Amino acid sequence: MKKNLIWMFLAVISGLALGKLTFDKYENKDVVKASATMNVYMIKYGTYASVDEMKAKIIEVNKYMYIEKDKSVSAYVGVVLNKNNANKVARIYNNVTLEKVSIDNEAFMECLKEYEKLLDVTDDKNSILIIEKQVINKYEELVVQSE
Repeated sequence: MKKNLIWMFLAVISGLALGKLTFDKYENKDVVKASATMNVYMIKYGTYASVDEMKAKIIEVNKYMYIEKDKSVSAYVGVVLNKNNANKVARIYNNVTLEKVSIDNEAFMECLKEYEKLLDVTDDKNSILIIEKQVINKYEELVVQSE
């Protein structure tokens, strides 16, 4: 009887120790520290001489954003974290280019990580377009308005 109690006590203690070890390992795996500046891929639809020219030529895209620099206007249809998802978005459009840029906005990066999880699990064109529309809205809300 004493031997059985000792073995049961050891089994419970070792089970607790292994359970804690496993739980701690799982919990730390999901935590990702965001740095102040992170690199993202922006999917460039095209570069134009003026905003008016861009608006006249981009008629098939529902949602896009544009950045004016050096007397030109670049239109973007998506922002993603990894190249695999960038290629998923790029396959929807013809003749787009991937541009790697740094973004220094922690709130936007947290939102982008959540949208990236959705992009990881879908290959549906409509779902990808909806996700990227939301990403562009968040970019305009959190990055453009904060500048």
